[in-house]
Amino acid sequence: MRTRIGARVMAAAVVILLPLGAFAARAQQPPPALGESPAALVERARVAYVQGRYHDALATARRAAEIAPRWKKQLTRNRATPGIA
Repeated sequence: MRTRIGARVMAAAVVILLPLGAFAARAQQPPPALGESPAALVERARVAYVQGRYHDALATARRAAEIAPRWKKQLTRNRATPGIA
């Protein structure tokens, strides 16, 4: 009985602490350098992909998506499509 309770407590601790650790790791990532625009990062990702460096390409594309302005996406999502009621 005591081992079941201990296992449940351990499982609960893992469920609580794992997301906190992931949040802390993400918060410690350095901000992008001033010269890195999303367009430049996308171009670097494309070049890395063409050269076969797929992991670098994916990481660079993700960085570009993180720093891209969000308001443009919201504007295009909320715009009414012509011809659709």
